[in-house]
Amino acid sequence: MIVPLTSKKLGEIYRYETRTFVDSKHGKALIDQIKTVDKKRLIEKLGQLTEKEMDAIHEKLFSIFDLWEYLKKRELV
Repeated sequence: MIVPLTSKKLGEIYRYETRTFVDSKHGKALIDQIKTVDKKRLIEKLGQLTEKEMDAIHEKLFSIFDLWEYLKKRELV
């Protein structure tokens, strides 16, 4: 799965977006636009997110898919 990043329209961060800083550029992750792609289609690595940015993305993914509730029901959290 990939989460698209953009460096446009940074003024407002919506519920399923989080700020990023990749390759010396401010941007945001568009978490509500996740996609699945074959690894073969990924040509080159453009940069890397920090652990803090990845944690923010994971939190929002859990929220989108209501995984917190799923884990609570199974007493995994």
